[in-house]
Amino acid sequence: MSKRSDAVVESLFEKFIAKKDSLAVFLIIWIASALQAISCAGFVLDIDQLSSDLDCRKKAMEWFQSIDCPIDFPDCAIPTLNKWPVTANEFERMPDDAVMALRTKAAALVIAEPEIVRRRLGSLSPLSGNILRSALENH
Repeated sequence: MSKRSDAVVESLFEKFIAKKDSLAVFLIIWIASALQAISCAGFVLDIDQLSSDLDCRKKAMEWFQSIDCPIDFPDCAIPTLNKWPVTANEFERMPDDAVMALRTKAAALVIAEPEIVRRRLGSLSPLSGNILRSALENH
């Protein structure tokens, strides 16, 4: 593939992997990596919370200051997509499908301490927290 032009590679990607499949795979990887990262992190920084919650932004700035890394987040904003590759109904089902995949076929991807993650869910946006809470059921 590396010897092919970008146009050929892009064309193959578009033909064999639908955009909604890419989003589904992303959600599976995001959930698994978020569970592991939150399980091991000393400080949890959720971009959704950071962009919408001034208290979260203040706490983050204080934490970074405490490690001698002053930072400000004046332009922090979550990205928005104008054109989703799926319908709203499909998007609402995707996290549930991703969680089910992580409980079955992709279970080996989840390397986390569920109790630690549960304690830190309050650091996340409601949407992220609900998705990860759902992933922790049965653990």
